[in-house]
Amino acid sequence: MGLSTAAIATEQSQQVLRIQPAEKAVFSNKSMIEDWFHQSPFFMLKHQSCFDFPNFPETQKVFHVLYFEWAHNEAQLKALFNGLILLGQSHGIVLEFQKELNTYALKYYEHNDARALDYLQKTEYYLSKELRFKQVLSSYLIQEKRHEQSQSLLQRELFVQ
Repeated sequence: MGLSTAAIATEQSQQVLRIQPAEKAVFSNKSMIEDWFHQSPFFMLKHQSCFDFPNFPETQKVFHVLYFEWAHNEAQLKALFNGLILLGQSHGIVLEFQKELNTYALKYYEHNDARALDYLQKTEYYLSKELRFKQVLSSYLIQEKRHEQSQSLLQRELFVQ
């Protein structure tokens, strides 16, 4: 009974300090994935949900589902992305295309947050490389066509006389 107010306050602050890092760790990866979607030039997050398994509380597993769609309608990149999905996914991550809704569903357990974020970053990297390649190829083809036109113009001028 002889605890002073300072001792009680110190004990409470130590309990708070022990709780804060755990709470921060739980939400940090979730916000990283949300931030990734907000910064992504390709995708737009439509809806997300998470749920646990109340019949089996001892597992302490939380399942996340994120629904997203393309920010812009780029049919060629969409086809490439669908192909990347079919090639394979990381263990513990399911990415599906729902054709009737024209959306994608990313499903994973909370303990696979980092793996899900890494998978999304890698697919975005491949898509950006493909987009860059197509831009360079397009500019090359335009320059090649201009060069051929100038060559044909020179040949006509030379052979006219």
